[in-house]
Amino acid sequence: MWTVAAASTLLSVGSAQAELLGLSAKLVDANHITGANAPTGDHFTIDIFATMEAGDRLDAMAGDVLNQKMITCTNGTFYQHPFGGNLSTNINSSLFGSFASLAFDSFVTIGLLDSTDNQLAVQGIDFSDFQTGGAIDSDNGAWFITPEDPQGASEAQSIGCDTQYVVRVARLTVVGLDGSVHVEGLLQGKDPGGNTITLNASIDVTLASVQFDDCNANGNDDACDIADGTSIDSDENGIPDECQTFDCNENGIDDGDEIADGTADDCNSNGTLDECEIADGTASDCDGNGTPDECQANDCNGNGTPDNCDITDGTSEDCDNDGTPDECEPDSDGDGIIDDCEVPPNYTNLETGDTYETFADAIGAAHAGDRITGLTDAVNNETALNFNETCVNFSVPGFGGINTNAEVFLSYCATIDSDGSALFQNKVFSGSGGTSRITADGNLEFFDTLTVRSGATIETECFNGTDTNGVILRQGAMLTASRFMTLNAATTMFEGAMIECPHTQNEPATLFNAQGTILGDVQNFGLMNVINDLMQIGDLSNETGATIDIFRGVYYLVGDFTNNGTIHGEIDQGGRSGEEAQPGDGLNIHGSFTAGAETSLVMPHEYWAVRIGGDIDIAINDAGSFDMSVAELNATGRSGSVQDIEVMGADLGNGTDGLKQGVAGNYPLGSLIIDAASTSNLVDNHDNDNMKQADGEAIYCDTLIVNGHLETNGYKVYANEIVINGSVSNGDDVIIIVDGIFGDISGDGLVNVIDLLRVIAEWGQTVSTADLNEDGIVDVLDFLIVLQVWS
Repeated sequence: MWTVAAASTLLSVGSAQAELLGLSAKLVDANHITGANAPTGDHFTIDIFATMEAGDRLDAMAGDVLNQKMITCTNGTFYQHPFGGNLSTNINSSLFGSFASLAFDSFVTIGLLDSTDNQLAVQGIDFSDFQTGGAIDSDNGAWFITPEDPQGASEAQSIGCDTQYVVRVARLTVVGLDGSVHVEGLLQGKDPGGNTITLNASIDVTLASVQFDDCNANGNDDACDIADGTSIDSDENGIPDECQTFDCNENGIDDGDEIADGTADDCNSNGTLDECEIADGTASDCDGNGTPDECQANDCNGNGTPDNCDITDGTSEDCDNDGTPDECEPDSDGDGIIDDCEVPPNYTNLETGDTYETFADAIGAAHAGDRITGLTDAVNNETALNFNETCVNFSVPGFGGINTNAEVFLSYCATIDSDGSALFQNKVFSGSGGTSRITADGNLEFFDTLTVRSGATIETECFNGTDTNGVILRQGAMLTASRFMTLNAATTMFEGAMIECPHTQNEPATLFNAQGTILGDVQNFGLMNVINDLMQIGDLSNETGATIDIFRGVYYLVGDFTNNGTIHGEIDQGGRSGEEAQPGDGLNIHGSFTAGAETSLVMPHEYWAVRIGGDIDIAINDAGSFDMSVAELNATGRSGSVQDIEVMGADLGNGTDGLKQGVAGNYPLGSLIIDAASTSNLVDNHDNDNMKQADGEAIYCDTLIVNGHLETNGYKVYANEIVINGSVSNGDDVIIIVDGIFGDISGDGLVNVIDLLRVIAEWGQTVSTADLNEDGIVDVLDFLIVLQVWS
């Protein structure tokens, strides 16, 4: 159907050759154009495609010395629409409503069929003959797009019976059904790695070569539908059954219609009505229920006869009258009486068929990898479920599930699976190591302490989430939950412990002692104590009434932190196990920090640091609820975007009053550090000082260090010490605090005549605020100082 010539040496240097496969063609329609602009006589329309591998793209089709006859037609001509053109960019889809025939004009393209978002260009091709129905000849021209244009990407198309990845290069309407089209050219594109790929390719197309039967009008060749199973051809005549009429019961209604509307059954989906198969003996129906035996699932012994027929005709016994032949049911002791007709076993080893009265008996006889089932009532009446370090898969089938008061001792590789809910009223312990699993199709609840021993893992999975009432994760232990986990009683993580759960929720009045690693979001309604370094990958939400106390270490949060409660830094002096708090301990947030107006952030020690990579949006409006007067606030820029920093304190001008902690309207910082990676933007989105938002607010800190860029936006930063290693948008907005004005003896903010009169009034005194040079006497030197610094 198409032929491939050797690749051009002109464009093949450093390029891959395997991905461009050639040219292919697909019939659009025949004798389909009507109206005033329709071609005279019979005609057919085809699309020509460049065929390639998935992920490749096409950028150009060119004519060169090897490919001069780019598009030709013998025994026919190319249809040209009066409102069309030579390129797809000339096809205006807005005209299709008035001139539907325009869509079938003859033109070249890369990918697209009209001018919408079309970047196609042409160079060096004379279309004069093509415009009058003739050929396109060029030995030095091309139509092309750039590698950045999306229209060159390959897409899957059904070509014949195959799916190929193609890019359309032409649409051609041929006048004359005997027309033979020849297309050749140099194809050039890119593979997924950005490497240039080229190929000289050609194809010869006639109507006969692309025409196919499509009786069901689904756009696919009937032969392809039959080959891929889309259609059935029960009589093997090459015509899909849906295109033929069958009426095996001679009621005047097509069998297919009866099956489709549900008035007749075809249980084996072979296209023949069940009643006809039974009537002609093709299928048997031992119980006369109108359903062929082969379609009835109840044939446990595989003898081809439904179980109910075996029982009815005496071939099989059914001692418990459950409709299942006895030979298909367990007989653990081999006495010929099935277990269901004896005393029901409490536990069954599915590998051996042996049954046991107690869980301990079943585990004692089990081997690694055995599957054991237990009856709900038996499990719930046990006082202990001890896996005795045996690797078994224990399940409780049925919707009754598990509701046991037994203490549970898992092994390093045990599994508990409940078809219903799993409720553990007593303590549950992991194995001494390894991984144990507890799964339930309903609720999973631990009403007493769940303990994961050092180095061990318990994985939980349930439909409705995991409820806990006390968790202890020993050193290096891990607890996972597939959906969400609720902490309803004290939870403690030891060093190296990990919780992996999409959403962990600490309930009100619940203590959560955290360190180690948490993978997933955390929502705190209770009291969360950070007792050592804690890494959380997920978002953190501290809700109204909740508290997060940081005693030592750094709470690393790779996510956003929303605070609607209390955050408190409580320096650990080392009385608990481990070292005391260290400088730099506190919070390190990769994302943004948001605090509501009624919240609290109290970090009253020089060791504490709050490092934030995203926006710092603090709406606190009570100075007593914010204390970082000796702590560090660090804008790290880790989020990668501009950081907004809320200015909070009342702008009291240059002076130390703004550094006074606890005074209404004051929110002083120990230090404000803008890291090199941060571009920080001062904003005033909240009325923190309760002095009306229009008055504007400022930042007061002991030390300001700018290693990145600080955009002040007219808001002031007052500091005792300022270090600028980076840049500040307006240096006048960064102000070194001066404690009073030198020479202002009266304290009215100016050095003026009042101060001069004070010097005169206290002339000769040895202890006086007018002794400006502090030489022990008020004299002419102090008089001259006042004149020197006169406001």
